[in-house]
Amino acid sequence: MEYLLTVVILVYGLIAGWFFYQLKQKNLLKRSK
Repeated sequence: MEYLLTVVILVYGLIAGWFFYQLKQKNLLKRSK
Protein backbone atom coordinates (compact mmCIF):
# COMPACT_ATOMS: atom_id res chain seq x y z
CA MET A 1 0.00 0.00 0.00
CA GLU A 2 2.83 2.41 0.85
CA TYR A 3 4.49 1.60 -2.48
CA LEU A 4 1.31 2.52 -4.37
CA LEU A 5 1.07 5.85 -2.53
CA THR A 6 4.70 6.66 -3.40
CA VAL A 7 4.06 5.93 -7.09
CA VAL A 8 0.95 8.15 -7.11
CA ILE A 9 2.89 11.03 -5.50
CA LEU A 10 5.72 10.65 -8.04
CA VAL A 11 3.31 10.64 -10.99
CA TYR A 12 1.42 13.70 -9.73
CA GLY A 13 4.76 15.45 -9.11
CA LEU A 14 5.88 14.79 -12.69
CA ILE A 15 2.55 16.03 -14.12
CA ALA A 16 2.67 19.18 -11.96
CA GLY A 17 6.30 19.84 -12.91
CA TRP A 18 5.55 19.40 -16.64
CA PHE A 19 2.47 21.65 -16.36
CA PHE A 20 4.42 24.46 -14.67
CA TYR A 21 7.23 24.05 -17.24
CA GLN A 22 4.72 24.49 -20.10
CA LEU A 23 3.23 27.59 -18.43
CA LYS A 24 6.74 29.03 -18.04
CA GLN A 25 7.53 28.41 -21.72
CA LYS A 26 4.26 30.09 -22.83
CA ASN A 27 4.96 33.13 -20.63
CA LEU A 28 8.47 33.44 -22.10
CA LEU A 29 7.05 33.29 -25.64
CA LYS A 30 4.50 36.01 -24.84
CA ARG A 31 7.21 38.27 -23.37
CA SER A 32 9.51 37.83 -26.39
CA LYS A 33 6.68 39.05 -28.69
